[in-house]
Amino acid sequence: VYQAVCGVEDGFDRVNDGIHTLMSLGIPVKLVGTIIRQNEHDALNMAYYAYVHRLPWASTIGVRPSLRGAQTDVTPLRLEEKLAAAKQKQIEAMIQSGKFVDPMRKPAASCTDYRVGFWVLWNGNMQFCSFMNEPDIPVRDIPFAEAWRRLLDFEEALDWPAACKTCAAARVCLKCAASISTESGSMEKPAASFCKSILTCYKHKKGE
Repeated sequence: VYQAVCGVEDGFDRVNDGIHTLMSLGIPVKLVGTIIRQNEHDALNMAYYAYVHRLPWASTIGVRPSLRGAQTDVTPLRLEEKLAAAKQKQIEAMIQSGKFVDPMRKPAASCTDYRVGFWVLWNGNMQFCSFMNEPDIPVRDIPFAEAWRRLLDFEEALDWPAACKTCAAARVCLKCAASISTESGSMEKPAASFCKSILTCYKHKKGE
């Protein structure tokens, strides 16, 4: 199953070896399983692997297009019906409780790593989000404190597209910088399909 999903013949063995190496070094490990159509039936095996190794495990069906040059079309891989159901449930809960998202919040503020975390990729560049392809700060070429300052400056400078600021469903849209960038290709504008799904669900739940 791992080979079918990732296209690497010995991918599972390499990941398994890497996990055991990290554990032997006393480095904390958390597993995340991305569930798509190809491995949906294998989710219980993922959970069992985590249980046997006594590792925390989380699963997600939120598959995003790549901004780093991959030519994979994620649309047929997504569990769209489950994503739509989850989105409807979230919007309905917000309407019923009256607890909406702040449409004026900073894009980066939706991320758990906002001002407290960072990602360093295989090439040694620091980024703000695992899904985005910027700001690409070369941590090997500058002091870490300078790289961190640049990262914070990038986070604070991010802004929502103009269309998001006037959208009728802004209070129930759980968008983030990554969801906009990956679906449309940039932070300049949201993808029409993404917006339509939120608006349609919002109006339906409101009875419009």
